[in-house]
Amino acid sequence: MTGHQPDQALGGYAVRATPESGDKVTRFSPFSAQAEAGNVLVLRGPWNEAWFSSPEGFPEAARDDDADSTSRAFNALLLPQPTTSTTTVTGLI
Repeated sequence: MTGHQPDQALGGYAVRATPESGDKVTRFSPFSAQAEAGNVLVLRGPWNEAWFSSPEGFPEAARDDDADSTSRAFNALLLPQPTTSTTTVTGLI
């Protein structure tokens, strides 16, 4: 995707691009700590072997996309989620 904006390269998909802060190791640390403590569950699938082996070379590996996306997703889940509410509307039918 070099030279492209994420919304151009991923046309048709919902994309949210935000700047990263801190280095890769710092961003990966919360996920790594929780995984080492046994607090991470992974859905079994054909992608497991590749995904589990990809962080082995992190952060020196030439390809660290899985570690980056994993840490970004994990850290996003740690953010407070917006609260929602529902309202009942009567008399429309």
